[in-house]
Amino acid sequence: MLLFHCTADCYFVTCMLHQKLTVMKKIRTLLIYVFCITTLISLTKVSNAQEWSQEQKEVLKLEQEMISSWENRDLEGYMDCLHENFVGWFDKSPYPMNKETLKTWEKHWFSTSKIILDHTTFLTVNVIDDTAISNSYSKTLRENDKEQKLSYSKWTTVFKKQNGKWLIIGMFGGRILED
Repeated sequence: MLLFHCTADCYFVTCMLHQKLTVMKKIRTLLIYVFCITTLISLTKVSNAQEWSQEQKEVLKLEQEMISSWENRDLEGYMDCLHENFVGWFDKSPYPMNKETLKTWEKHWFSTSKIILDHTTFLTVNVIDDTAISNSYSKTLRENDKEQKLSYSKWTTVFKKQNGKWLIIGMFGGRILED
């Protein structure tokens, strides 16, 4: 009987420790999320406060035109932002796409989904001679005939200046989280 009592006590203590460890893991996870969100907010404040050079502003203007065309389902306006030698590699694509392949896919996506809201934050823009690279992240609410989905994406976009005009020659990234 004493052995059974000791085993039951040990089991009870083990269960209590397991519950406390589970709570501590949840608290640790919550603290990690709070830290990540705080860091992201501080990065956003720094990037929004940044002063862009004239060249950087030109690059960002093109990227914003491309995003606006994408939001408004303006396929021709969207494609006009891309260089003839464009190559993009997106989150769910097993291989890079050239401009014509992207146009085929975008035409399909434009007809099957709608952008409700998109907010893009530009983090960096590096201009070196006739080439520029930007890094950004976005939060997008889209809708298809079945449901609405909120997604978070990160992007690296490469630009080439041709005949005095910036064009997007490469784009890499896509969704990193979807609700």
